[in-house]
Amino acid sequence: MAPLQLRQTVDGPFVVGGARFYGLHTHDASGVIHIESPVERHYTIGEFFDLWGQPLDPEQVGPARGRVTALVDGTVVGGDPRDISLGAHDVIQLDVGAIVPFRTYTFAAGL
Repeated sequence: MAPLQLRQTVDGPFVVGGARFYGLHTHDASGVIHIESPVERHYTIGEFFDLWGQPLDPEQVGPARGRVTALVDGTVVGGDPRDISLGAHDVIQLDVGAIVPFRTYTFAAGL
């Protein structure tokens, strides 16, 4: 099986299969994290960043450095952003430096 199987959509390519899937993954460039795990368990955004090999802490998001402000569904969340739980339909925004207005997200039907 190929590493990635893509289907072209009006929004761009969408990953529909492949040789290996992690329980945490994305299908497209929307930023939506899918949890499709063989076992029911609690995941955090820190685990997602670890899968991508990217740093996440109170002073860094990926290559961006500065004070990190985390918002979940528009509410500022204190502490280490790595510890933020991934819940169904939670909208997580990580701001580095300046805080920008929260952006809502409308999930596609069936997600």
